[in-house]
Amino acid sequence: MEEHTFLAGAARENITPGKKLMPMPLIWGIRFTRVLDQVHVRALALSDGERKSLFIIFEMTLVPYADETLRFVAEVTGIPKEQIFIAATHTHGVTPVSLGIYKEHSRAEKKCRKWYEEVILPALKAAVNRAQSRMVPARYGYGTGQSYINVNRDAVFGSESRIGSNFERPSDRTIRMVRIESLSGRLIALIVNYACHAVVMNGCLRGLGTGLTGDLPGRTCSRLEAELDGGVVLWCSGAAGDQNPRIMTQYGGTREKGKPVLKNLGKAGYTILEYLSDEHARDIRRAARKIRCTENTGTIYCAEKTAMVRSRDSRDAKIPYTLRLFMIGDIAFEGISAEIVTSVGKAVREVSPYEKTILVSHALGYQGYVADDWEYEHNAFEAGSAKTAKGAAQEAFVSGFGELFREKEQTGHPGGTPGIKAENKEIQEEKSCGTV
Repeated sequence: MEEHTFLAGAARENITPGKKLMPMPLIWGIRFTRVLDQVHVRALALSDGERKSLFIIFEMTLVPYADETLRFVAEVTGIPKEQIFIAATHTHGVTPVSLGIYKEHSRAEKKCRKWYEEVILPALKAAVNRAQSRMVPARYGYGTGQSYINVNRDAVFGSESRIGSNFERPSDRTIRMVRIESLSGRLIALIVNYACHAVVMNGCLRGLGTGLTGDLPGRTCSRLEAELDGGVVLWCSGAAGDQNPRIMTQYGGTREKGKPVLKNLGKAGYTILEYLSDEHARDIRRAARKIRCTENTGTIYCAEKTAMVRSRDSRDAKIPYTLRLFMIGDIAFEGISAEIVTSVGKAVREVSPYEKTILVSHALGYQGYVADDWEYEHNAFEAGSAKTAKGAAQEAFVSGFGELFREKEQTGHPGGTPGIKAENKEIQEEKSCGTV
């Protein structure tokens, strides 16, 4: 196969709501009344000389209006939406656009639309256009490190589980990274993947007001970018459904007379966010220094399936989940439109024949939590919030990605080894953008 020079460019744009939009809604009457940190959208443009692809990360709870956003980017850039990988950091420190908690035509939903149309979309357009205009011949490399800032949050109380800290339940503390630099060695972008909820500042209230923030991922990225002479850091969430920061502002809560009553550390939350972000940034920096960018050619491959997973409420009802395979050479990104827990993420990664496999949750939409069997058996928060029947989602995801990898090998694309065996009767609507 003919090799092409690998090209890359990256950009960051501010999507923070302006003063005219504040206060922004949250839940339970809580509102964002001030800005603690600016929030951003980051875009990485890639090409192997034939076609382009985009890797986009929002510092938001979810990808805003995911289908609409994908169409918008495709129209703006001319890049087919199947070649656009898009995800969110899942910070709880911004208005949760697309979560479905605001009624249509309500004041809160109108504010969401105004933010989206007047701030987010123009910034997104600027980010993808700037990223493309900055594309230069580049090389890339993969590496890992460790960061001990997360903890499994499925604490055990008697026979049941509640949100807390459980150092005996599994946590994935691996940082998975892709470094992309110019041929002269200047950093273009650093993709960082880690499994932790962005909830350090949860509960840091003044009355019913709180501060808007990208939380741990946003603060970490901004800290690193300030040191990187123009490099863009794209932090994406791994299997963080059951992972919280090691310490956070809120450590308990209930509702009394319909209002939230929280146990929290108050203003100490600002110090905690600064401390954990600094620690996480140091861990990333230490690991990133060891990455050697040796590849200056690479086939970019994209393929997608929709997994129809049995609902917990009805044997006949199915919940659709997007499964996206996005590859740069022998580096595989598995994108899922869900919030999955550690053991499920491990099972999904292990179906890949590629050693360099990165799972990205909150990608291309959102269909809620995917819990493991233990969490169903212990009535854990993740299981209570899940839409699917026990065990059904993991089985469908493993089978679906197995098929995606197997089909890639059958088409003869380079970069991996065959041998995936998978059966999945619930996978439908296959799409593929082939070789880019």
